[in-house]
Amino acid sequence: LKMGLLDFFAYLKGEKQEANLINIDTNDEFKEMANQINAGISSVKQTLDSARQFLDDIQDVMNKIELGYFNQTIKVSPKTKTLFHLRDTINNGLNNLKMNFQEINQTLDGYISMNYMKKLDICTIDKDSTVEQLVCKINILRETIIEMLKENKKNGVLLNRSASSLLKNVDVL
Repeated sequence: LKMGLLDFFAYLKGEKQEANLINIDTNDEFKEMANQINAGISSVKQTLDSARQFLDDIQDVMNKIELGYFNQTIKVSPKTKTLFHLRDTINNGLNNLKMNFQEINQTLDGYISMNYMKKLDICTIDKDSTVEQLVCKINILRETIIEMLKENKKNGVLLNRSASSLLKNVDVL
């Protein structure tokens, strides 16, 4: 019983990879205690194994996010409510980021096609957030391009008038 408990505590501390069940060959209260402890060991082992798989999945997802892939989700379902809530919170945040980047990319695709009509507006972001700052900068860039195009048009019209005037003057000469 003592060795089984020490073995289990070593597992809990991460000193061992496996938790072995306690084996007692008697039919007394020690066997009854060992059976109860074994049930607890099995339950804790399942929960910890689930948490480890969950953390491994999170690490894989975060490694991909670090490389710029925001279309990731955590797929492992942990056994504890707290980790389950964490998974859902992270997945919701990642989904929001993905949708924000898709909206930004669609707007920029329009700008690439010389369509500056659409102002970028993402309603789901907090004011002063990093994404909101990016949206503001993109909109400032849009306004700058529109002003540059207006100025170029004005210069083109003026140049066209000057060219017409020059042609008339050449004809007079």
